[in-house]
Amino acid sequence: MQVTVIVPDKCISVDGDMIEPVEFDYDEGVHAIQWDGTNGHIEFIMADGGIMTTPVSQLEVQPYVEAWQAAKDKQKITPPLTLAEAKATKQAEIREAHNAFLLERGVEYSDMERQTWDTQRLEAQALLADPQAAAPLVRAIANARSMDVLELAQRIQVNTQAWSVLAGHATGQRLAFQDAMEACTTVEQVEAITVTFTTPE
Repeated sequence: MQVTVIVPDKCISVDGDMIEPVEFDYDEGVHAIQWDGTNGHIEFIMADGGIMTTPVSQLEVQPYVEAWQAAKDKQKITPPLTLAEAKATKQAEIREAHNAFLLERGVEYSDMERQTWDTQRLEAQALLADPQAAAPLVRAIANARSMDVLELAQRIQVNTQAWSVLAGHATGQRLAFQDAMEACTTVEQVEAITVTFTTPE
């Protein structure tokens, strides 16, 4: 491991990777340190401005290596988010929480069944208006369940209304979170928004 320390510049290089400046309690009497992995020297500044060179040990070099490593680790820390980045992150959080909230409450329904909801609703409305109305989907479901078709139509209507209230309430909350997020002027304000969805009272 090769180490170079330039004290006036607060610069430390390890194996050619230089970081400047590096926080360290430097000895102002030292100008530079060189270490090639086996041997090295330290350059002291003399009173007359000259340089005196003496051998240096790995033990003496090690604290500089540790200071360099600490500075290296700081460089790896993710930089703070900008306001735009914080808002984009919060917006994704709001959207995902909204979707998860509704999916959790409709977990019993498959995606394929969800695709029939509009048809079920329209056929249920038709049956409740006219028990003789053509409603192939609802009639097929009622037949498979051994249920009266009008009873099923009524249940579909009740469930549709309940889901509309739930979905509307969740969407309203999502938009409220969105409004609050857009009104924020600092990253701290954005990150302080707690996204939690609740059911209607």
